[in-house]
Amino acid sequence: MKMNIHGKNKFEVKPGLREYIEEKVESFVKLFNSTDGLSVNVVCKEYGDKKVVEITIPTKHLILRAEASTEDMFNSVDTCINKLEKQLLAPEEIKRRLSVVGAAIYPEDIGTTSKDMASNTLTAVHMRNRY
Repeated sequence: MKMNIHGKNKFEVKPGLREYIEEKVESFVKLFNSTDGLSVNVVCKEYGDKKVVEITIPTKHLILRAEASTEDMFNSVDTCINKLEKQLLAPEEIKRRLSVVGAAIYPEDIGTTSKDMASNTLTAVHMRNRY
């Protein structure tokens, strides 16, 4: 997996923030079966008192992207990861993305049963606390 983390608008990504971003992104990409050839682009910006984080994960058939703006860069990173998890675990997209992206998501991982999966009544569950 290749991870690009950089700042824009004269914002410098400090080592503590870089480590935090790497930890959060690595816990998110555990949802994928294979991270070979996976590239993650993280852009950190500052506009006045707002801290903005953009995370983009392009894959062969799909682009996962999230952007968050808060008053704290660490909260922006957490919000972005939550948005990416919701995109990947969205009920109407889960079957298509499982076949396209090859994510390692099974009914027991997202708090539902195979019967629920068959009826497409999956709910997005925050996987954040698991890692």
